[in-house]
Amino acid sequence: MAASETALFDLPRLDDEKTRAASPDDAPPLVLHGAPFYANPAALYAWRKGWSMILPRRSRCPNLDADSGGCRIYPARPDVCRRPQIFPYMLEREPALDIEYDGRILPAFIIRAKILAIWDCPYVQQFQDEIARYAQMCDMEPIFKQNKS
Repeated sequence: MAASETALFDLPRLDDEKTRAASPDDAPPLVLHGAPFYANPAALYAWRKGWSMILPRRSRCPNLDADSGGCRIYPARPDVCRRPQIFPYMLEREPALDIEYDGRILPAFIIRAKILAIWDCPYVQQFQDEIARYAQMCDMEPIFKQNKS
């Protein structure tokens, strides 16, 4: 999200040395108020590579109308909202293959050839057939999943 687009969202902004030195995919994740950033309330974060909105589970974009489900700022929505929400899904957690080592459990992951398409995104809904065909051409399984409940 561009810095100029943050004004579109009525959310707290976290912009300090700690957030600007981090990235959302850092391991271990950025800890704020004793919890990983993604377990904190919804907010806009100024990361090392730019801004992003972090919405914890069971929350929704503040610009989604609760009654209609439509976007209140649709004509002015940020660039990131204009792109389909499609992600390669290469690794999947497989607890049955976990290994105990040195008194702790090492989590196991297996490679999957999947594409995760977030159903909440209207573009994913609009291009569902094209996404499925692309996945088939790449020998991948398309997974259409609702992100928010």
